[in-house]
Amino acid sequence: MKTEHLLWVVDPVDDTYRRQMNRQLTVQESRHNAIVLWTTRYIDAAVAQLKAEGHEIRDEDIARLSQLKHRNLNLLGRYSFTASLPAAGALGPLHDPDATELDEDETGAE
Repeated sequence: MKTEHLLWVVDPVDDTYRRQMNRQLTVQESRHNAIVLWTTRYIDAAVAQLKAEGHEIRDEDIARLSQLKHRNLNLLGRYSFTASLPAAGALGPLHDPDATELDEDETGAE
């Protein structure tokens, strides 16, 4: 299958396969961008909350934050979402590090 895939990409009889592959990659990339954007909003909200609580947040620490190092991002294309939704445009509650309950990602449930 891999050889056939490479042959269709490198030397296609027609361009249909390459166009279909490009279209699917574009769809996947849009999904990844949306999830990275959502994670960015939550990181920003967490930093703002920490600053409001009086914690010192250094710019060099913020520069090391990455939207790609979080459990809700899975580069294999499988994502886990909760059923409850916040109001339109609003963020859900931030994770409480002192909470005793584990979320689905931490329990291993899918």
